[in-house]
Amino acid sequence: GHKDFNKKQINEIILRCRLLRNIEKKKALKHLTAMSFAIKEVLEIEKPNYLILQTVDHYISDIMYHYCKKKNI
Repeated sequence: GHKDFNKKQINEIILRCRLLRNIEKKKALKHLTAMSFAIKEVLEIEKPNYLILQTVDHYISDIMYHYCKKKNI
């Protein structure tokens, strides 16, 4: 969940994302937490060797990048 991110990372993810920066912080954290759990679980189940993402201002890409970097994907 968002506990995998420090405060600076959370703020950067929220500021970069068009959706999260335009909703209240509490809701943004709920979105970030839920998607973090989902992405972490998918990566653990699927165990990809690489991941190709389109660079856009969306928190899902930031979360995927964070976990892939952590797992050397």
